[in-house]
Amino acid sequence: MHAVFEEAPSSWQMEVEPIAIRGSRLSLTRECYRDTDDADRPIAVELLNVMEVSTGDLMQDIVTFDSDDIDAAFEQLDAQYLAGEAAAHAHTWSVIGGMYAALNRRELPPTTPDWVNIDHRRLITIDEIGLGAYLRASWELSPQSGIYIEAVHRLSNLGAVVTHVVNGTSQEGFDAEWRSIDLLTLEGERINRCELFDEADVDAAVTRFDELNRGRSA
Repeated sequence: MHAVFEEAPSSWQMEVEPIAIRGSRLSLTRECYRDTDDADRPIAVELLNVMEVSTGDLMQDIVTFDSDDIDAAFEQLDAQYLAGEAAAHAHTWSVIGGMYAALNRRELPPTTPDWVNIDHRRLITIDEIGLGAYLRASWELSPQSGIYIEAVHRLSNLGAVVTHVVNGTSQEGFDAEWRSIDLLTLEGERINRCELFDEADVDAAVTRFDELNRGRSA
């Protein structure tokens, strides 16, 4: 079977929206192809791509999904990450992935009895009510919401530092999106530390994680 590709007219435009990255070689993006001369059809094609590049920054693998198949695209992204750059810390990544899957099911992830929860954010703090109460209140206020890992800044046998994104719709119909930095450490299959940072404070979160890593190795 042969495919014939015709040159697209100059009025066509491709837009690429980054959604998530894993390590230094994997990304998930949304691509939109628009005919700018056709006001009645602003988007002609929309799709999701999981792309892996080689060590020489050349594209070596791409898997395409329908635009509404975001869950399958994330599964593909994380499966390739687990088989590649995250393989040395497979247990850590599996536990952390399970934590976010639980949150999307409106379940609290498993934690150790003496787990540490510290909120470093300036405007939002959960220290007084605790993470569990904060999450339950958030789910009540925004029943249609989802959370995903946008970027992984550190990953080791101790845990990880990630940027998470929450998309939600309030009971009144207002859409919102916000980001935070999570520092997570593990004990077996459970979270034993969670520190939250503002999106702009990723360097502080990484520095704190490196301190904890060195302390564990000492």
